[in-house]
Amino acid sequence: MVFILKSIRRHRVMNYNSLKQFDIERFIKRTDKILFPGCGNSYQVMDCFDLSFDDNTFDSVIDKSTLDTFLCSEEMFANIPRYLEGVHRVLKPGGSFLIVSFNPPDAMEMVFSLCESMTYELALRHWEEMQGLESLRELYPDLSEEDTKGMYTYLYVLKN
Repeated sequence: MVFILKSIRRHRVMNYNSLKQFDIERFIKRTDKILFPGCGNSYQVMDCFDLSFDDNTFDSVIDKSTLDTFLCSEEMFANIPRYLEGVHRVLKPGGSFLIVSFNPPDAMEMVFSLCESMTYELALRHWEEMQGLESLRELYPDLSEEDTKGMYTYLYVLKN
């Protein structure tokens, strides 16, 4: 079972028999189209600092931009440990916490040091390889190939 912290609108999640998705605000009305209906999937409004799931519930947790938003907050040193410990609590032993981030490893090492209960690995992907230049051009029509050099998305994997 996986739960997701933020929308995965354009992504496909395969090989899981159940998917729980939540956000602090209800902004997805078309969940049935997104989350493979009839497969035990659900969408909930929930605060990531107060996860209402039992301990050791999930095999994996995917974070797409939630942690990045905390890094912009004045309360980051209070919020990040609360968030990471909450995710640690709901992950099963040996579970994975996947974080998609624009923040480079040197910034994230400090973040991960705030949660000593998990270890992490790093996978680096160039944005163009991950999203495709065509996807970028849909968002930014004037974007050239030269503009995409140095645009990276990082995938961090924390193990419980």
